[in-house]
Amino acid sequence: MGVLKGVLEEERERLKQVEKGYLREIAKLPEGSIQIKKIKEHDYPYRVLSKKGKIRCEYLGKLPGAELKEMKDKVALRKKYKSLLKDARSNQKMIERALRGKT
Repeated sequence: MGVLKGVLEEERERLKQVEKGYLREIAKLPEGSIQIKKIKEHDYPYRVLSKKGKIRCEYLGKLPGAELKEMKDKVALRKKYKSLLKDARSNQKMIERALRGKT
């Protein structure tokens, strides 16, 4: 049982480091989502996000296609990191329960 406990404790520490890394990466990336609004036959990019329970739309300006694609990729990457962070936290809770002897 001692070996198993040691392995679980190592995994718990690894997950804590992974969590810190995800949080650091998430902080670097933009929040919200990108929407293109069509006004009088012209496309205008907006970043839509929620702050304090209110939806805000921020006009991004006339971005070239490459910059707009890069912004969309960053937003998608942030969502991916948030999902991975959720999984890491879930695994961490499961390990905590196992170490306490609960299932």
